Formats: sequence, structure tokens, C-alpha cells
Amino acid sequence: GHLVPWIFCKWLQDKFDCEFYFQMTDDEKFMMRPDLTLEQTHAFAYENALDVIALGFDPKKTFIFSDIDYAKTLYKISIQVAKNVTTSTAKAVFGFKNSTNIGMVFFPSVQAAPCFLPSVLKGYNVPVLIPAAIDQDPYWRITRDVAPKLGYYKPAAIHNMFLPGLEGPSGKMSASKSDTAIFSVDPPKEVDKKVKRAFTGGGQTVKEHKEKGGNPGVCTIYQYLYFIFEEDNKKIKEIHDGCKSGEVFCGECKNLLSEKLVKFITKHQANREKAKDVLDKFLLKD
Repeated sequence: GHLVPWIFCKWLQDKFDCEFYFQMTDDEKFMMRPDLTLEQTHAFAYENALDVIALGFDPKKTFIFSDIDYAKTLYKISIQVAKNVTTSTAKAVFGFKNSTNIGMVFFPSVQAAPCFLPSVLKGYNVPVLIPAAIDQDPYWRITRDVAPKLGYYKPAAIHNMFLPGLEGPSGKMSASKSDTAIFSVDPPKEVDKKVKRAFTGGGQTVKEHKEKGGNPGVCTIYQYLYFIFEEDNKKIKEIHDGCKSGEVFCGECKNLLSEKLVKFITKHQANREKAKDVLDKFLLKD
């Protein structure tokens, strides 16, 4: 699920030759998760960086940074944002309570900092576009309110929908629930097993499916094909219409997705290993 906005960013870079700044929020994960140490969240961040690099970003136009390792630069921007956001606004937008640790209360100003980072580094105003999952929208709304007060352009945002978890439309992919998600480091055989067990929109029996058809709108397999793994719009329509008419069966779609996903994962993991040798070329550190 995390790869969706990154794949889109890669497309933007390829089409428009634009720079890409990637913030690794190891600090937020540490403050949000009582069960994790700072060392663990810091390590997780650099694992994510390998996934980003493995997608093929241009090292000359891609800048990856950890909030912890780039704190000196980010903090100067963050406190300017924080000065212009009241506690009441933060509580109303993010639902903070008296039990929320003060690190999480301050974090929205850290999340906002990269929106202005290119302008700070270049010394002139730079327009910024933020591709992100829809749940990140509150951060950018506050950032857009603050931007004119600091003399910067308001950042624009493009939101992607959540990929459903493998268990179906009841939830999204979650890294904390291994059975609901496919991870970039999963062995190909495990990927195949997860796909074959995934929720579909098909009928309960072959007879029912033939008579009533399926519902691709709630089918995890169809969503994965639609959003990422089937680029042919004609083929996608054939799958959609075939499912609804009962002519295309869940097993066919699962086999198709498994084949495409295993191929993608195998290539991605090879690129991920190569990324370890070039990681430093992408990093911004103080």
C-alpha cells in the first residue's frame, strides 16, 4: 500500500523531470508506538528508503531524509510553522487529547516542514505538490493555512485511495497485521499464498457466481489489478464486466494477480539489494 504514492511520484519524475523529496518520519512512529524503540523506528525508516530507491528514482533529483538525521535543518522550519498553529487548532484537526504526548502534538509542524524545504534550500519560492494517502490530508490543510504567513506558496496535494487489506473492504492494508498486507520483502511463495487466500467479490459457489455474477467493487484482487498491476484498460474492463456477468471466475483473477505480483516483487527485491550500495547518494543529512 505504501508503494502506491511512490509509484505515482516516480511517474511524475519521469514525465516532468521534477525533483522528489521523501520524508522518513521515524520520529512520529517512535512517539506513536509505545512498543517500539527509537533505534527500531530509525532502522525501519532506512528500510523504507530502500523501497523508494528500488523503484528507480533519479539520484540527482531525489532527496531522502530522516526526521532524526535531518533535524537541524527541519527544526528551523518546523518552529516557524508551530508558532502559527494554535493548540486548539491541532486538537480540533487531529483529535489530540490530554493523554497525547507532547511530541505528537508538535509533530504536525515537522510533517509540514518538507513543503517549504525546497524553497529554503534554493533560496527562492518553489511550488510543491504532495502525493499522499487520503488520511494525510489534515496535515496539508494546516500547512496551506500557514504558508502565506511564512511567505511561501501554498502546497498542493493529490490523494490516493487506500488499497484494501487482503481480508476485504472492511479495512486497509496494515503493516501491524501481516495477514492483511503484502510486504515488499515477502518471499514470492508467501506472496502467492496471500493472494490465493485474499477476499474476492465472487459468488459463494460456482453456480451462484454464474447466475448472479460477482462484485468487483469489493474485490481485493480486482482493486490490486485496477490500481497497479494491470496497465491495459481494455483488459481491466474485460475483467470487470466478466466478473459481473459471472463469466470470469475468482481463481482466474487470483492467478493473474499472483503472476504479476510475484514478477514485480522478485524484480523489486533485486533492485532493493542494489539500492543498499547507492543509498548514500540519495540522503540528505545535517
